Amino acid sequence: MNLVKAEWLKKDIEPFQKYLLSFSQTKEKCLWEQNLVRTNLPCVAIKNEEINNIVKNIRKGNALSFLNLWIWENHSNTLIIGKIISKISDFDILKNYLIKYAKFCDNWSTCDVLKFNTKENANKFLSLSKEFIASKHNFTRRIAVRILFSVLD
Repeated sequence: MNLVKAEWLKKDIEPFQKYLLSFSQTKEKCLWEQNLVRTNLPCVAIKNEEINNIVKNIRKGNALSFLNLWIWENHSNTLIIGKIISKISDFDILKNYLIKYAKFCDNWSTCDVLKFNTKENANKFLSLSKEFIASKHNFTRRIAVRILFSVLD
């Protein structure tokens, strides 16, 4: 499947899901992943290397239009979205997507997949972390801690 697109459309969701499922491992691996991360979403047990390749290729095209589809059909989709958000260099755009993403996080791995480059916007990241720390949602607070770790690092 061509992942380098100028524009991702709703009609691309189904072929993308089929493509993603082609990397799924055994049912035992899927159950193992489900038990490990404790997500409410189905797990398809795709190797991290494959997820990274998919993210890399999506980012060669219009990654924001991919994000705008907000594909939440399985845990691997959520990891892909998180990794793409992490690569956004414009803080304001990253913040908008991260706020939406945080609402869907339901396990530790969807938080821990996020990596932040906080060097240029440390104060803005600290402010965002304060917003997230005040959340009633456990995993939004975990993202706040991830941001703090990045700023301190």
